[in-house]
Amino acid sequence: AFRKLGLNAALERVIGIVVQPGVDFGNSQVFRYDKGKAASLAASIRQIPGAVFEAHSTDYQTAHDLHGLVSANFAILKVGPELTAAYREAIVAMACIEERLPLPEKSDIMAVIAKAMNDDPRYWRGYIAEDGNAEVSKIFGLSDRIRYYWPKAEIQNALKVLRANIDGAAGQIGLISQFASLPERRELPLSQEII
Repeated sequence: AFRKLGLNAALERVIGIVVQPGVDFGNSQVFRYDKGKAASLAASIRQIPGAVFEAHSTDYQTAHDLHGLVSANFAILKVGPELTAAYREAIVAMACIEERLPLPEKSDIMAVIAKAMNDDPRYWRGYIAEDGNAEVSKIFGLSDRIRYYWPKAEIQNALKVLRANIDGAAGQIGLISQFASLPERRELPLSQEII
């Protein structure tokens, strides 16, 4: 396309091209890397000296598949929702711990998140099928639509309460280890260690 438009000079400045090598994910499924199916795409980068491919949507691929992608000329791996989903998992684990603690004030973080998402559905409505799994997919789907709601003031306020409650519960080792892994040596407040 660059050559057809006489833009060869611009093409020579390209260092990375975003492509989809057949890896992807939905809210409840992961499409794993298939080296054979991506072979012709992987080889095509050789036509652009000095450039590499950025593989789009490499979330939830195995370490083996990520290595295979890099070995096949997909030098940049785009990951997004998998990282924020890990953060969400930590918050949900802390919410489960908090729920079982005798506290004067609780964050009610999961209800706060659900309300924020229901009040402003623009970040999830088009990504969640309207079926019997909608509520589960909205909160726990692999596309992690919650990531757009973390900056909301009401969620940030609930997170402050949650983190303070978890930091104060450091002695509840059995309860904490039921929902989160504990490092042998803690160097940070408990909520940060869990995250």
